[in-house]
Amino acid sequence: MTEPAGHFLAPGEGELLMFNRLATRFRVLADWVGGAYCVVEQVIPARRLYRPHVHREQDQLAIVLSGTVGFRVGDVEFAGEAGAACVRPRGVPHANWNPTDEDATMLEITSPGSFEHYFRAIAAGERPVEEIAEEWGIAFVDEWVEELSARYGVRL
Repeated sequence: MTEPAGHFLAPGEGELLMFNRLATRFRVLADWVGGAYCVVEQVIPARRLYRPHVHREQDQLAIVLSGTVGFRVGDVEFAGEAGAACVRPRGVPHANWNPTDEDATMLEITSPGSFEHYFRAIAAGERPVEEIAEEWGIAFVDEWVEELSARYGVRL
């Protein structure tokens, strides 16, 4: 049996997608690890809120690489600087945002893998985001938007 080849990506390498002013760079593709997980690096623009949502089928771990990222998981909120980590289990609504005037960067690990296909579908811009999200078992939690926007000075 042949073992899969290892992969090395230097800083700044990996497929880059831009959608909705969000830079997402693929760092580990699910195909490289038998579908176990995928890893993306995301630049969160200043004062930006990602649309709150809940995953039916994916667990996620976010690690702040630079700047400050705010998180809400269920009813718990906190802000983390470089090195902070946030577990976002499937079935629990969550959101993240950048409450500062400087960009922030976050590494996101999603399990099981193949979630990179979700990002590609959104970036293609050929279908409504809600339709793509539904196919991936993701539901939006829009009732959080106004509250988080007002409290942290962020916007979608």
